[in-house]
Amino acid sequence: MVDITVPIPDDRTAEFYQFFGMWLAGSLDTSSASASTVKTSSGAIGDDSPTLLPWGSGERDYADAEKLWRKYSTPARAMFSLMIDHPDQHFTGDQIAEAIEIPHGARGVAGALAWPGRHGIKIGRGLPTEYGRDQETGEGYYWIPADRAEVFKKAREKVEGKA
Repeated sequence: MVDITVPIPDDRTAEFYQFFGMWLAGSLDTSSASASTVKTSSGAIGDDSPTLLPWGSGERDYADAEKLWRKYSTPARAMFSLMIDHPDQHFTGDQIAEAIEIPHGARGVAGALAWPGRHGIKIGRGLPTEYGRDQETGEGYYWIPADRAEVFKKAREKVEGKA
């Protein structure tokens, strides 16, 4: 394996990890991608990218959330638990990193989302989190909508046996 260091603009770190996660999952075809086919954060990358199902509260949503929770690493579970326990609350990457002790601040949080993103893509789902930017400061933030938080809270309880 080769370690590669790439400078990424601070405001595009989360997008980079999303892109990298898709590449790791094999759902990114770089041979046919061009500047006109690449879309960012909320869109698909390339013409043949998988269509991700939106999260809801049906039986399949609960089953998929449970399947994903079983695959999440300890840091990913801690990060998602923070947001599940505080639905609709916005957290900056630095706030998340400090709360659950992820090294490297916001960059570490963005990196911790790469594998959960990859696992989700494999079953046709996106991350449980949403991402936005504060219009005044430009700072990025994450949150889990209340309805999705309930789905993942039940998955967590079933897998870990605790509330």
